[in-house]
Amino acid sequence: MEDSATPFGAVIAHEPGNYNTVYITNFVERLANDNDRRLLYNAMVWARSSVQAPSDLWIELWNGGDDLRLSWTEPPSAALVGYNIYRANSVDGFVFGVPHTTLMAPATEYVDPLTGIPDPDNYYYIVRSFDSNGNEEMNMNIVGKFIITLYPKSNEISIPFELQDTTTANVFGQLAGEYDYIEAFDAMTGLWKRWDQFGGTLTDVDHTMGLRVVMKPSAGMRDFVTVGRVPGMTDITMYHEIPSSFWNFVGFPRHLSTPLPDAMDDYGMMGKYDLIYWYDPLDKKAHWKWFNPNDPGGSPLTELRTGMGIWVITNQSGVWSLPGS
Repeated sequence: MEDSATPFGAVIAHEPGNYNTVYITNFVERLANDNDRRLLYNAMVWARSSVQAPSDLWIELWNGGDDLRLSWTEPPSAALVGYNIYRANSVDGFVFGVPHTTLMAPATEYVDPLTGIPDPDNYYYIVRSFDSNGNEEMNMNIVGKFIITLYPKSNEISIPFELQDTTTANVFGQLAGEYDYIEAFDAMTGLWKRWDQFGGTLTDVDHTMGLRVVMKPSAGMRDFVTVGRVPGMTDITMYHEIPSSFWNFVGFPRHLSTPLPDAMDDYGMMGKYDLIYWYDPLDKKAHWKWFNPNDPGGSPLTELRTGMGIWVITNQSGVWSLPGS
């Protein structure tokens, strides 16, 4: 290999049945018969599975919101024996090889009891197929539950999941009678879209939107449980065509807290924004927190967190491309 550490390097791949094998070497035995030189190598062997991943994995609140129900489409594979279901409290907290539960095929759903609205924890799930040798495919399709705490009056949030049902009435159904209205700002027109108990123009919501949720004072502090699919890569367009579009009210659909300015600069927005604002409902003396890329040390907003709805003041158009995990 020309790019190896020595002129004698080699990488040899072998696929015997249900296993992958790789032999890695960068030199040969030097003091040997010229006709019988041997490669000195390290070998790595790992199992692989011939089964496909389940598709169309979704999650929903079940049994009146008490439980979580996973559902999927079974893969068309004669080698399929069952599924390992992994659960974690964070999107990067999975311990593979130690499943939360195992189901034998055929199966297209799993109900995790008492993990829904009454449970105060966040949960993330991956469902993986395995074959008769116990070999497991390696998909990273994640669904989950994430709790956003809402406070009386104004909250600026986002739904951090791809949703199976995007209708506003359904997404906020658990808060029926507890909010005055929900709004989203359309940067292209400079107009607000609103939804209240009588309906409105904000008929659908998604994970790219910033959402202003104005709760009734009588609701008190309230946990809002969101469920759905953790996004892969999300492209959020930031506008700057007309004065009203300098202000972009967007979501943060990433399930890992990310420091500023990295949360913007590493994902396509370096040099394209002047300020970020976020409304903190707990700080009554100074609700609005900001980040100024020209004065990061003097900015009280230091990171972006899952479920935030933020205002990005642009100086040019751009696309904010965020991974979900």
